[in-house]
Amino acid sequence: MIISGEETKLTLIDSADQIVTIKKPLERLVVLLGPILEPMRSLNLESENIVGVATYIKEDGTYFPEFSKYQGLGTVSSPDYEAILNLHPDTIWIYASVGSSSTYDQIQSTLNELDPTITVLRIDGYKPSNHVDEIQKMGYILGKRDEADEFLDFYNGVMDTVNERVGALSEEDKPSVYVEANPETTPYMTCGEGAGYHEKVVLAGGNNIFGDLSDYPTVDPEEVITRDPDIIVIVARGACGYESDDIIELANLRDEVMSRPELADVAAVRQGRVYVISNDLIGGAQHFIGIGYLAKWFYPDLFEDLDPKAIHQEYLTRFQGLDYDLEKHGKFVYPPLDE
Repeated sequence: MIISGEETKLTLIDSADQIVTIKKPLERLVVLLGPILEPMRSLNLESENIVGVATYIKEDGTYFPEFSKYQGLGTVSSPDYEAILNLHPDTIWIYASVGSSSTYDQIQSTLNELDPTITVLRIDGYKPSNHVDEIQKMGYILGKRDEADEFLDFYNGVMDTVNERVGALSEEDKPSVYVEANPETTPYMTCGEGAGYHEKVVLAGGNNIFGDLSDYPTVDPEEVITRDPDIIVIVARGACGYESDDIIELANLRDEVMSRPELADVAAVRQGRVYVISNDLIGGAQHFIGIGYLAKWFYPDLFEDLDPKAIHQEYLTRFQGLDYDLEKHGKFVYPPLDE
């Protein structure tokens, strides 16, 4: 919500429900999370206005090449305070509520104590429920309202298409879905109410079989068997996405889940409705692309005309300004839609 706006000052409520007053124009931004840096690029913010980024962003030469020579500022949950202060930023952008909000409350408190003149903005960047509102706020904050409107036309075009079609379905017609959120390190870690993956499954028209739980619990395999999902969605975090041109990681994850003896009689495994998606597409600002893939998997006939790969390519070229050809590079889903 924008409370008041002037040419040199803007007061708003950020995603942590805090009233924040910002002096405009902003010229020295420190951004500690990719899901906020991406919308900034979508709004065509000049990169020279960003003076510092998290270390993982600096090291991601494929997706964020323009920041490869920047100084790394630690992680979003453990920032390098001294390095940040040495950059003399006017604003620092951190998460509002990923994981434990208390972590980011403490980070904000520390930054405010170290330099009360710095404005800390709390934004999520990954939640469909507040993404439109956050983009609109960023348009006001960064003086990019027209660019925000242009991007939201694109974003809402995808989200509205999915919402209108699945919204016409009864609950009985929706498939039951089990999400395996981190199979590489924590088998049977899933998602419940309050988790980002849960929200995206629901928006794509699925019924999360563990929607009665909260956040990211690890469940007993027997519970998966008992709840017998129609579809299994595996979120991949390893060698895939933008960093890999090899499908092997995604294929191996699917094979591993499908070959678990305890899951042999689960409907999703018996019918081969087990899908893998890179966290790059479902965990952050690109969630609308991931939701497109989920909807296509859940309802192949209903979304026969939806092309998530084409949406993805347009996003990269038109809004991210990247010379990245999805026909040549990157592996994001398995099995591919054209199989």
